[in-house]
Amino acid sequence: MIEGKVIKGIGGIYTVDTTDRTVECLPLKKLRKDGLYVGDNVRILMQGNKGCIQSVLPRKNVLVRPPVANIDKVFIIISSTPEPDLLLIDKLIINCLHNNIDYCLIANKTDLLTEQFARRIKDNYGDVEQITFTSAITRQGISQLEQLIDDKVCCFAGQSGVGKTSLLNTLVDNANALTGQLSVRIDRGKNTTRHAQIYKCGAGYIVDTAGFSLLELPIDSINAEQLMTYYADFCKYSFGCKFTTKCTHISEPNCAVKEAVANGLICAERYARYKTIVSQLIDAHKHQY
Repeated sequence: MIEGKVIKGIGGIYTVDTTDRTVECLPLKKLRKDGLYVGDNVRILMQGNKGCIQSVLPRKNVLVRPPVANIDKVFIIISSTPEPDLLLIDKLIINCLHNNIDYCLIANKTDLLTEQFARRIKDNYGDVEQITFTSAITRQGISQLEQLIDDKVCCFAGQSGVGKTSLLNTLVDNANALTGQLSVRIDRGKNTTRHAQIYKCGAGYIVDTAGFSLLELPIDSINAEQLMTYYADFCKYSFGCKFTTKCTHISEPNCAVKEAVANGLICAERYARYKTIVSQLIDAHKHQY
């Protein structure tokens, strides 16, 4: 038996990287039924130049949309064009934290960067995560990205059109991924990736995916009261709340988080989105029951 990692799956045929070569494989029937994911670590039995996937090793995690397994880190990409969807960014961060996946916030297309956009991103996320500024055109920040990838399995996430594929092509010489043109009419990127695929990048891997989003919050395990625990910039003030861990920071009296927002210590724009997510979680729980 040989162990390897599934790096591509199209039409029931899976490409497995065994470190010294790649092998096209078919899975056993029961594995086809249970499902295989790009990123799965598998054992294969060689049959000539082809392979048969015999078993899947235990998974670190599984992301359903798209189906990708064993992710170590997510690069959340944002740019000034298209118009940034910061609510999406917040939900991506929450999902990464919920799934115990490291994340990095990447402000891409610095060749088009405006001072107003840079200030807005720093105001919203500067207290949460170090922001790496990149450009596939000028190669700014590319060496930093390579260091962040290290020996990890990493995913790119974010809106269509923010430059995920261009960054991939810059990091991986043989990726040759199709780069989409931003639709000027609707100011939204065209999704050019059609399937999940892993590319080798130094000692690590980059997963290029179709519509990576993790948009749906895990309502089975997160409620409105627990949501605040995913906001590190809120937590440092929440100990001063009258109701401490029971405070949702929405309508409770003597709320230290709301006071911090009023005093400009917490970004008001980010707090407004937090209230939106709380409302969505409450509505989702109502419909669930």
